[in-house]
Amino acid sequence: MHALKTFEFHVEIEAHDITTDLVDLVFEAECDDAILCKDDRIVYLSFRRPARSRESAIKAAVRSLRGAGIPLVVGEERLASN
Repeated sequence: MHALKTFEFHVEIEAHDITTDLVDLVFEAECDDAILCKDDRIVYLSFRRPARSRESAIKAAVRSLRGAGIPLVVGEERLASN
């Protein structure tokens, strides 16, 4: 068995600002290991997620976000390759 490591990564979302509705959606997605951030016109989530691999951490986060209806700027395949 592989020990879990903590991976840091960002997921850009399609939003112009951090709103109460967006905060609620992130909460519903059970992404309490992420911080909502805004840099100029980009809104993104900064994650610190324990997993066996970086790819599995990103895939799990993307799956949770999409499941909550949060639109992502970049697809899962590209995120996993960064």
